[in-house]
Amino acid sequence: TCSLGSHCECHNLFLLTRARAMDMAAQHNHLCSHGRPLVVGVMGGAFNPIHLGHVLLAVTVRETKPVDEVVVVPVFKHPVKADLLPFEDRVEMCRLAVLGTGVQVSTVEQRIGESNAAMLRALKAEYPPGTQLLWICGDDVFDWIDNPKGQAMLREVDGLIVQRRLCRAGDTNDTFDKSPADSGRIEDIRQRHGIKVDIIFGKLPHLSSSLVRSSPAIWRAYLPQLVAFYLDARPQLLERLVEECGEGPAEAPAIRPNAVGIIEDCIGDEVTQTNSSRSVIIRCHQG
Repeated sequence: TCSLGSHCECHNLFLLTRARAMDMAAQHNHLCSHGRPLVVGVMGGAFNPIHLGHVLLAVTVRETKPVDEVVVVPVFKHPVKADLLPFEDRVEMCRLAVLGTGVQVSTVEQRIGESNAAMLRALKAEYPPGTQLLWICGDDVFDWIDNPKGQAMLREVDGLIVQRRLCRAGDTNDTFDKSPADSGRIEDIRQRHGIKVDIIFGKLPHLSSSLVRSSPAIWRAYLPQLVAFYLDARPQLLERLVEECGEGPAEAPAIRPNAVGIIEDCIGDEVTQTNSSRSVIIRCHQG
């Protein structure tokens, strides 16, 4: 073992190689389903921005559910929200957030310009025939699954993987718990639509993109480190996020000391970011 530890270039190369190996393994699964139908978990959303809760959910599904691949699909044009950050920035933050986890990011919505059912059809066409899609979502899906949009979406998937969201418990400000599950309704959906409904048990942290947007003083606490670095280099994006919540202009965030030399003055270049915990290559698209 090198006495330099995490500061050794060999250590940095090891971390980078491990991250690339995870992504290469995911690409292998995309091509090889070992003689059975490929199973892909699909996680759509605005990701405005992607936060730790999103990443934890994607990784939890990839590591604990019977899927060959998990793909994150950012919305290109939201049917309701017109004030999202630029699509290219949201995609890049998604890629940085899942780097080295084996989770993939798709820009299929940019190509087809639609979400939900149309997106799922187009995404499925990119995989081998017989591929099964499982929709990864929060339990608020049961609030709209019976409307026309929900019914169209159900026709394109083979099952749901549902995270039980946390909600505020009683009148307390800092206690959150899962809302009661309607097991009868879930079973009814299984029977009526002939799909699998897989509930994620246990609690994932209570995080949301609105928490990031409404907490300019502590927004870093909710984001993967590389996403925070990305916003560090683009304070205009953070200011825009905060203004969405009516909080007024955000102060330009200070670059953290251990973020030396990353995402500054780089247009289309590859820059090595090295600190005590991670070494990766970041492709910056400034502008």
